[in-house]
Amino acid sequence: MEGDKLGGKRTLVVSRGREFGFKLILISAILVTLSFLLISFTGFYPSTMDFRILSLISLIPLSIGAFEVVKKPLDKEAATKFSSLNVASLFLVVILMDIYFIYLLI
Repeated sequence: MEGDKLGGKRTLVVSRGREFGFKLILISAILVTLSFLLISFTGFYPSTMDFRILSLISLIPLSIGAFEVVKKPLDKEAATKFSSLNVASLFLVVILMDIYFIYLLI
């Protein structure tokens, strides 16, 4: 947020604040989890891929997002720690999903 402010960028987080940004993260995580659940019930994809597993994996950033909204890290230091935790959780999700896809190929 501070970097965008200093750079003169008009982002949603800059204009609406950190709390809005963390709520946006939570909403995004909810939508990802719901989309994986919805896909698992449609049958559009091969039966070899179980989207319920991807839904479980997507609960990682969802739980972190919910924790952030509850904790409300509004100061710069706390918000930076939680932002770093968000990025780490996304890396973990990508690694776990890659492992699952590799497992399907074997």
